[in-house]
Amino acid sequence: MPGMSSPDQHPISPSSIGTSLELWPGCRLVIDAKELAQSAISVKGCRYHSPTRFLEIFANDDSVPDGLPAHRDTQRWTKFTRKLFPRIPGVDFVLGPSHFQPPYSWKDADPRHICRSFTYNTNAFFRILLNLRDRGHISNKQVPKLLDRACRTLAYIYKADDSFVLKHINNNINMYLISKTVELMVGKRIYDAENQEMETTRAALEVALQTSFAAEMLSTSQKMSLAVRRGVSFVEERFCRKNAEISRDEQQEAMWQFDESMAIDHRQSLLSLLERNGCSRDAFSLVVVLDDATETVADLWWVSDLLQIFPFLEVDLIVNTAQISINFSVDMIMPVIRHPSLRSLADLLGTRLRVVQTYCPFISFQTSFLTPDIRELIAKADAVFIKGANFFETLQIAPKDTFYGFVVYGPVSQACTGLSDYESVWAYVPAGDVGYKFSTKTRVGWTLVQSVEHPKSQTFPRSNPMGKS
Repeated sequence: MPGMSSPDQHPISPSSIGTSLELWPGCRLVIDAKELAQSAISVKGCRYHSPTRFLEIFANDDSVPDGLPAHRDTQRWTKFTRKLFPRIPGVDFVLGPSHFQPPYSWKDADPRHICRSFTYNTNAFFRILLNLRDRGHISNKQVPKLLDRACRTLAYIYKADDSFVLKHINNNINMYLISKTVELMVGKRIYDAENQEMETTRAALEVALQTSFAAEMLSTSQKMSLAVRRGVSFVEERFCRKNAEISRDEQQEAMWQFDESMAIDHRQSLLSLLERNGCSRDAFSLVVVLDDATETVADLWWVSDLLQIFPFLEVDLIVNTAQISINFSVDMIMPVIRHPSLRSLADLLGTRLRVVQTYCPFISFQTSFLTPDIRELIAKADAVFIKGANFFETLQIAPKDTFYGFVVYGPVSQACTGLSDYESVWAYVPAGDVGYKFSTKTRVGWTLVQSVEHPKSQTFPRSNPMGKS
């Protein structure tokens, strides 16, 4: 296992963060380490006991990590970065000042937000290492040392060429770098950045399927709400972590959360669009972008309902061939479609329900990195449904009527929407508009709340063609 036994050669004291930090030349800020620790961003409910650990190492350690070339060795460093960054068919992956990364590149961010993102790095590394521990690949004793090594490696990647990478990435690319860092550190056999958390995700998916016995009792509206709320149920951490203890009642409560008073509720708008445009032409094409595996089960419930209600509807599910984090991937399609609660979809598979495979190495699809065939598919569709808060931030499709379903979570999500953490959203963004627009320094010129008219006025009626009596 590459480097697993390497000693911690450059110990950094947990109290070694100063009051001033330079992110890159010309960008220095005053920080409050205690406040940062208190406002640290957890990852799927997972949090390290010292969430500022990445910041401590970034601020104090400029050594070359084991196995990496020195920055000054231009030839070897260029070769390393070519191996580090992804290769997407038909897509040029480029970082730089002229390449916008939604919702903003970190060079345009408030530096305080970047420091808070550093707490995400710590907690993300911790969560990945816990998964490796639970699978028997590392011991509990190795976790803190490996976490420090991962922090050193990513910090060193950030700092190359006057922090070029740090300035020109977004949150989406940063999450990719977190996973690649762990892969580089322990080896692809132990951790594959394109085949992440398969065991945990499948276990969580099984929990979701096992608790689907009551799905037939729900209205389509309730299924939509349930699918949104599952985005913050953290099933993987609460139920599937080794030695996790949770009662059946707690499991049911977590899996069956509804929110009929959404902050933005345009579920009726989807129905209206189908009735108005689809019925008049006897045809309607809906592209669906899926998110986490457990919530995808509930998403497919309401998709199944729509296919039964509207015989002219055709649905294209865009599914990733890579297994990223706990997202739904192509290997999970058949076990889900064959489940009794989704048996109606099995009969439509390949005709009115099509699974379209694509490759995306990131945790959320990003408009600039969509493969050419997916761009063409979206261009031909009548509307698009996009699931997940991360996807809302990175996948704005102005030319199309687009629906977004997610729960607001984290400072970026709050800024983009104008809402608070844990508020539910089912938003319709008409063609020609976008869900948010940033100006500079993470100042939002246009939030989701501002982009939709009367966000709380379009509520779903109790009695409608999509509901059940």
